[in-house]
Amino acid sequence: MTMNLFKAGRWCFILGLVIAVAVGFNSSSYMLAFLFLLGLVVGFLNISRDEKRNTSFLVSAAFLILVGMGGLQSLGVAGTRYTKMVLLVISILRNLVAFVSASGLVVSLRNVFVLSSPLSSKPNQ
Repeated sequence: MTMNLFKAGRWCFILGLVIAVAVGFNSSSYMLAFLFLLGLVVGFLNISRDEKRNTSFLVSAAFLILVGMGGLQSLGVAGTRYTKMVLLVISILRNLVAFVSASGLVVSLRNVFVLSSPLSSKPNQ
């Protein structure tokens, strides 16, 4: 059963990435909210009792968020004249950041909860 949840989490993550890119062509606040909710689902599906897996997921999510935010900042500073391509890239990056940050939020909150609990109640032991 647990393996099926991880497979579902993996496919939801891939689906979220595809939707984030596809919706970049016609972005709306509703789609950002949908991507955020899908990111929460991905976060819940990717929670693991294996701390190495959670840490790897969080590092990867943090890297994707940093790259997305860096891209948004650099494109925002690049100039006041935006071409359609630049606006498309900004929209895609905004969608990716919304999706990935929601999934990372769930996993990181779980890790903080586990780390703040007494050592005897950790799920690994």
